[in-house]
Amino acid sequence: MEKKVQSGINGFDSILKGGFVEGSFNLVVGECGAGKTIFALCFIVNGAEKYGENGLFVTLEESRANIIKNMPAKLKDIYERNTDKITIVDLSAIRKLSTIFEEKTGFSSIVDVDVLIESLRKWITEKKIKRVAIDGLAVLSIRYPQDYEIRSAVFRISSSLKELGVTSIITEESEHDGARKFSVKEFVADSITHINYRNGVRTLEVLKIRGSDFIPGESGFIISENGIEVFPRLIPETRVSATDRRVSTGIAGLDKMLNGGFFRGDTVLVSGSAGAGKTIMGLQFISAGCMNKERGLIVSFEENPAQLKRNAKAVGIPLDKYERENMLNIMYTPYPGTDIYMQIHNIISQLPSIERLFIDTVNHYESAMSKEELRNMLVSFTSMTKKHGVTVMFSSESDELMGTSKLMTSSVSFVVDTIIVLRHVEIGSEMHKAMNLLKVRGTEHVKDIREYVITNKGIVIKDKFKDVEGVFSGSARIAAKKLEKFFE
Repeated sequence: MEKKVQSGINGFDSILKGGFVEGSFNLVVGECGAGKTIFALCFIVNGAEKYGENGLFVTLEESRANIIKNMPAKLKDIYERNTDKITIVDLSAIRKLSTIFEEKTGFSSIVDVDVLIESLRKWITEKKIKRVAIDGLAVLSIRYPQDYEIRSAVFRISSSLKELGVTSIITEESEHDGARKFSVKEFVADSITHINYRNGVRTLEVLKIRGSDFIPGESGFIISENGIEVFPRLIPETRVSATDRRVSTGIAGLDKMLNGGFFRGDTVLVSGSAGAGKTIMGLQFISAGCMNKERGLIVSFEENPAQLKRNAKAVGIPLDKYERENMLNIMYTPYPGTDIYMQIHNIISQLPSIERLFIDTVNHYESAMSKEELRNMLVSFTSMTKKHGVTVMFSSESDELMGTSKLMTSSVSFVVDTIIVLRHVEIGSEMHKAMNLLKVRGTEHVKDIREYVITNKGIVIKDKFKDVEGVFSGSARIAAKKLEKFFE
């Protein structure tokens, strides 16, 4: 088995299943601002702090002063404690080491591969370097514009670093649109990590590693004062049991429609337009658990805790009391602002201590992730909630106020056990609210479209709509038989 070199980046080594292969040449590629330089710095600084390994950071684009100045605060503190183990150099230092630089290139701002290799060999040998990071290798393309030239240059650098026995990271800038385009450098690299920054969310994906296994797929990461922290892609639980035990929805009429409530550990999606009562339904679900000594967690993207408590109080739900009794925790994560992957891992960390979870709303995951990412995340996430016996309710806001609408992507609807649809309907020039159990796994349930009202005690389910057709179509109308009697 190949010996591994840990990056020291929280969460990343688990994706690599232990770290980079010792002595390997590793490429980190991403668009401008994605975090490539910080990633490479973390590899060097953590190597010195955590593993006592001397490191060399070579910047071919920025100055040494700017690299140090722009380090995250705590990462900079670590660097300053380990200056005897860490060497940071820029292009000016490389020029000073060799008199052949300008003679060979004719330009003081272009890197010649012979000069770079000569400089690397000198520093690595003299300072007993074990880790090397080269930031901005793309400048070689100025000196070597043809594919065969740049491939040869990168191969020579890679071979020299391997010959010297160091583990290295090289950064390269990708296209601005984030498109994956394989460069000649990638065919030389032993591993490729692609990092991305879109819609305020940072992700990374290991695309290949020679001679070692790794966890495929995108994982989230953040850049903080500590440097980079990675939140590895969730892996589905394979040993998940099911139970016949029921838990109350918190709404008596809905419990009857479901033949006794939700199954413990099930996942529920409540879909409806603005003002339909999705959040109130979620609060009643959480409240029923707290009253039954089942700890709950509310994850809110839009309403802050003070607003949530005020609105809950209006329907007779004392969230403050539940918090004081340690029966409830509220996680407020305004989006954008809080990294979505970090939030998911924070939720997972609380699963062993809760029995009910309400996430308001799942739309924010959809806007932050691709369809495939969302699907993979939900499959893994719900397998974890089921393993811990946590009953989950997601709210989902639909676009249309009335009538038929797209429920959600199949990424969400296929993974849930129950789907509750809430709609505004107009009947006889009056606005009403309608509810239907669109999907319920594993149990008989009422299939009628029921009217409901929101009172000072929350949602109350009424009878099914009578003598009315097309309630969910957006054009409710009096049934034909009723009309016939009217005209008799």
